[in-house]
Amino acid sequence: MLARTNRLDEAEVLLKQAAAAEPDLARPYEGLGLVAMRRNKYDESLEYFKQAATHGSKNHLAHYYYAEAMQRRAIGSPPPAVAQQIAEELRISIKLMPGFAHAHYALGTLAAMTGENLKEGMDEVKTALKLEPQSKWFVLTLAQLQVRMQDYAAAKKTLEPLLTADADPSLKNSAESTMRMIEYMTRPARVEPARVDGTSADSAGANADTPAEKAPMRVIGRPTLKRDGTQTIRGVLVSIECKAGKWTLVVNTRDDLLRFAVSDKDKLEFFSQDPDFEGSVKCGPVNKIAFVYFKPMAGQPKVAGDAVAVEFTR
Repeated sequence: MLARTNRLDEAEVLLKQAAAAEPDLARPYEGLGLVAMRRNKYDESLEYFKQAATHGSKNHLAHYYYAEAMQRRAIGSPPPAVAQQIAEELRISIKLMPGFAHAHYALGTLAAMTGENLKEGMDEVKTALKLEPQSKWFVLTLAQLQVRMQDYAAAKKTLEPLLTADADPSLKNSAESTMRMIEYMTRPARVEPARVDGTSADSAGANADTPAEKAPMRVIGRPTLKRDGTQTIRGVLVSIECKAGKWTLVVNTRDDLLRFAVSDKDKLEFFSQDPDFEGSVKCGPVNKIAFVYFKPMAGQPKVAGDAVAVEFTR
């Protein structure tokens, strides 16, 4: 009760006393996890919810928050083993409380992020929408799953209500980015990776938390930068994953979902051909069409190359 009324210090004392008195009980760990979540201490909450799950918690929120804490720690798309564990905890949460829409939605979001179990993810988001039909973010995730499954016509139809003038600006922006991704993925022309040689004397670098430079308007749709020893590929820069000081670019091409390592994040450059591009490039979802300039990496089967620059286009 104290935790739920935000008297966190008092709650923590009593919950720790309960855990010490009855170490095999799940409920004290559930409460301690909730206190840690309220304080935005997600690593701490993960450990408490893990303890709750280990001790047989029957609280659907404990399993849901355990999954959420694991997802937050992963920052971006989690590794396969972690993704499987997150999915298992969400399924337990759903089994304990079938009417909890957010657990269904989280399982669908996980599928959209990892590209695994897409059919299950779509079914779960549809269930979430039946439970909470007013949630527009659920609708957006459904469209993203339809894109993943290459059902572009259905995705466009799903996105239409999110593109109205009175839509939430953040939601509308995400819907527009997804629509641009669909338009790119359904273009008849195919762009193959091309080699780019030479150097550029007039290019200024930018960190990933600073605005992209406005490159001179040359030929839209073609790479305009030159970097020694690099190749380029065009696709949708889905996200920038930032974890433990390491960055990874996730790029959706016409044929595959590729991951590019960033060996030196301080030297990664961002540019834009699009005069309408505004804002900063940050860790997390991006969903912008771009050329990625990269150097091949030998002996790294899980990455397509070492990214050195990104050039947004239209």
